[in-house]
Amino acid sequence: MKFNRTSINELNALVNRACEAYLGNENDFEEVASIIIWLEVNDFGGINRFIDLISNEMRNFNNRPELLENKREVIFNNNNKSLILSSHFITDIALSNWHDDKRKDIKIVNARDPEALIPGLLKFTKYQFEPIFIWFSEKKLYKVHIRKNEDILYTEHKIPSLSKNDFENYIMLFSNQDDLKKYQFNPNFLEVKDKNIIQKIHPENFSSKENDKLINGLYIDKEAFKTMSKLADQILVASNEQSRQGAGE
Repeated sequence: MKFNRTSINELNALVNRACEAYLGNENDFEEVASIIIWLEVNDFGGINRFIDLISNEMRNFNNRPELLENKREVIFNNNNKSLILSSHFITDIALSNWHDDKRKDIKIVNARDPEALIPGLLKFTKYQFEPIFIWFSEKKLYKVHIRKNEDILYTEHKIPSLSKNDFENYIMLFSNQDDLKKYQFNPNFLEVKDKNIIQKIHPENFSSKENDKLINGLYIDKEAFKTMSKLADQILVASNEQSRQGAGE
């Protein structure tokens, strides 16, 4: 496998152009680009996830999830799409809900790429929230806790005894640890969360990754880089055509 070495600034410019080409300049492409870059810098495969997205999902300029609400819950139906495209809508509404004294449980259903929620939730620590979200997938339980100073703790747990449960097909989002403790899970999350830890990524791991990429750059798979460049070049072609028309050619 061959790689292209690029700086964070170069990657930022490339991904922004590619997102603008894919989404259009009126569809929050900068938000989407920032999520992809954060995922890539932190080794969650942002570029490959985006390429998978554009290869397998029908292009749709309305990427907002369906919003359902009742007395107890706010439910986002993401229609089996990636949260790379919609997490910024969800986190904005979550923040509004958490400012309400009668805050409701927040559930996200039919969604892919849960880690795409992390960049949008980081800014919530300045509002004195410490967001937590958890999901269950393929007999594994995942938890992300964003604490003061934007510290991120990411844990992955193996739960071999569980096959089907109420938690398997959705993501739960909480404003803090107290809200998490109040929620009644099936199975009981608080009983299993500290068992069989497969992986734990501490805040210092995230900060060291970013520092390393700032100094040494990123290594992007050559074919993936080529795919992103071809998509980004569509912006330059459109821009040049617009310039010629403006000049009266």
